[in-house]
Amino acid sequence: MKYYGIKRRERMEIFRYKYSKVLAYLKYVVFSNDDKEKELYEDLYINQLGFYKNSDNSLPVSNFYYLNSMSTCDLIRRDQINQLKKGLKYLLKNQRSKRYYNSFQEGIAELNTRLENMDSSLSMWYNKTNLGFFEVKGERIANLIDCYSIVVHNVNTAYIGIEFTVYLTEKANGELESIIQSDYKHECGYAVESCYGYKHKIIDKLFKSYNVIHYNDNHLKSDQIYEFISCIEWELYNSLNNMFPFVLHNKGIMPPRIELFYTDLDFLNDEAKNFFDSVGVNSFHIQYIDEKQAMFFNPQLSGRYSNCDVSNRLIYLVQDDGIKQGNLESVKDMVSIHMNDYALEYYRILFLDLLLIDAGKIVVNYKKLLDKIKLKRNSLNSLFKLKYKFSVEMDLYN
Repeated sequence: MKYYGIKRRERMEIFRYKYSKVLAYLKYVVFSNDDKEKELYEDLYINQLGFYKNSDNSLPVSNFYYLNSMSTCDLIRRDQINQLKKGLKYLLKNQRSKRYYNSFQEGIAELNTRLENMDSSLSMWYNKTNLGFFEVKGERIANLIDCYSIVVHNVNTAYIGIEFTVYLTEKANGELESIIQSDYKHECGYAVESCYGYKHKIIDKLFKSYNVIHYNDNHLKSDQIYEFISCIEWELYNSLNNMFPFVLHNKGIMPPRIELFYTDLDFLNDEAKNFFDSVGVNSFHIQYIDEKQAMFFNPQLSGRYSNCDVSNRLIYLVQDDGIKQGNLESVKDMVSIHMNDYALEYYRILFLDLLLIDAGKIVVNYKKLLDKIKLKRNSLNSLFKLKYKFSVEMDLYN
């Protein structure tokens, strides 16, 4: 699904709100003589009484909070390793960056050897291979992504992981920073389906209706950041989809990612609580790496995503010490070492979570299909076909 359904969700929310507003106008204003009903319409759609927010969720003055990079990783089945080789060969020949030093200098033959030996069951094997930096091709993605690096990981005996560390352009970073720094307010609310009963003489029936709900502005701002970065992630995978047989992206599942942010704010600063809430950082889901580094699991989103399984994202928040990277004196050096040593372990946790959720959906879907097949003699062919399709889909999780 394009942009993992994010853009479609936004369009549907706008349409549903406008539709509910017209419906409410006809019901409460045009066809009703009750002043209370008209007041209800005005409160929901015109005055929006009771929903004004006084809290300020903007970035505190003279402080900074910015995205340094975004790392994302998808899976590739080992039986599709030849397609992985071809894709990496094409990138090395055509899109390798000349602006940065590239760590991989050995050549295509050595790369193929490393990929084939990326198996811990062998006596001599490779755990990962760093291929350096690459440029993007295409006007639309070039406006979003400046460059990216690639690391190939040995995930397990069934999968190889391909990790992209993405650096945004100045334009994209500027758009993201404008969201982060803003005091976000959403006034109109979101329309949700509801029902009401109507009883008059011979009519006694439930009718579908709409109500307007308002989510926390801090969490809605967090949604904006999440959706902005997610759309850039989709653009990256979409541009590379014809080269690599991605497992999660091709199933419409957003691959896991780690967002690296730098700030000069204290993680537990009560004065900046509204701001941290507005960027998804919640002190209840913090795991300290050291006094200046913390990983945040399950970043906070609004109720718009309450029915969605959004568990693909970690926020890596670092207090910048202002020391230039190099000589192992800066916290930035510690960040590079930590990501180099533990990124795959984080991804394994996220992969397991995403695959378990997807496997559960498949089981529920096939259970519904199975319930529709009547266990009669002439239904056995349908049953066998369903069993075969189920086995093929579940083979991905074995």
